[in-house]
Amino acid sequence: MVKEHKCKRCGECCKGSPRLSEEDVEKILKLGVNKDDFIENINGVDYMKMINDQCVFLWLQKGGESHCKIYSSRPEICRIYPGMNIENCQPEKWFFDEYLEKKNGQK
Repeated sequence: MVKEHKCKRCGECCKGSPRLSEEDVEKILKLGVNKDDFIENINGVDYMKMINDQCVFLWLQKGGESHCKIYSSRPEICRIYPGMNIENCQPEKWFFDEYLEKKNGQK
């Protein structure tokens, strides 16, 4: 675990598509968001939809700061981040390998 991680609001952690649990999906649906607007289903598994290689809920402001539009209802994996060793706020490559392999038809 990273002990004292201070968010820089750079949005780097939002450049991968996490797998969504049923609980994650339900929390987001309760916000009134349409399922098709945030879920990408690949081989029966729900992942967060990406636009321009970043999470659909990432809000970039002028000046380069970013914010999560659904912060209070964000997926569990986002809540525990950075629960792994990271450098420069980028998630470990393995974190999204399964998603990328399925998306590219390799699994």
